[in-house]
Amino acid sequence: VLPKETTTYTLTAIGTGEPATDKVTVTIENSAPVAEPNAAATDEDTAVEIILAATDVDGDSLTYAVTVQPGQGMLVGTPPVLTYTPDENYN
Repeated sequence: VLPKETTTYTLTAIGTGEPATDKVTVTIENSAPVAEPNAAATDEDTAVEIILAATDVDGDSLTYAVTVQPGQGMLVGTPPVLTYTPDENYN
């Protein structure tokens, strides 16, 4: 997410007898992307594919990353397509 950007423009009114100058500040803020909920179920000792999904109202390209592994298994693959493999005999 980019920080907000601020730009200042100077406006000059001409033809009103006396010129007037004023400044207008426009602030554009980047909205954070929103991750879509995701759930997966699988049989004991069986891997399952998980596809991560998110949206960004600004249309920015998204990058996915796994920052924490699950407690009872492992995620492998290249986000947004991952494979969850549960620990042996986990149910």
